[in-house]
Amino acid sequence: MRIRLLGACAAVALAAGLVGCTGEEDPGPQTIGPESSTSATGSASSSAALSSAAVTTAPKPAQTFPPEQQPIVDVYYGYYDALYSLQADTDDSVRAALTPYATAEVVEFVVGVFAKYRLNGEESRGWPTYGTIEVVVDGQAAVIRECRDSSSESVVKVDTGEVVDYGSPNTQTQTDLAIQPTGNWAVTETYATGGGC
Repeated sequence: MRIRLLGACAAVALAAGLVGCTGEEDPGPQTIGPESSTSATGSASSSAALSSAAVTTAPKPAQTFPPEQQPIVDVYYGYYDALYSLQADTDDSVRAALTPYATAEVVEFVVGVFAKYRLNGEESRGWPTYGTIEVVVDGQAAVIRECRDSSSESVVKVDTGEVVDYGSPNTQTQTDLAIQPTGNWAVTETYATGGGC
């Protein structure tokens, strides 16, 4: 599973990190993390116990989707809203925020990213400017592609405010989802390429 956050989200892949913004050689597409439930024009809410009380959301583009795609879109935005609400959260709060929207593999990857942040005295900050999304469904699997502006995302040193990683405008994302044994959609893998649009 390839997960890397771009800026705040990139640090997780979303915790995986920003590609091409740190002076490193571009490693190619990177995977990113989970979300909470919302509609494309709505806002997400979560009862998950986050260190910051409620899940905040970034505005979504005004798009409508066929009824069979709406649950996929809800999981997509839910995952990212929950992910971007995290900063230097505990393992348990990361799990609580993301489990409703992602597979255990994705959740545990993000848990590891945030554990690394805490170890390094860092936290993620900022939100993307979401772009229009494309949803492709093939049976029990789906792919959502988006070009978003992640330039307001960053990873910073908590004690000094030093920016150690940052997002990119024109970030190309791909999020893979699949129907789980419960019958619900879940994020199974995410990728982000800074400057990929």
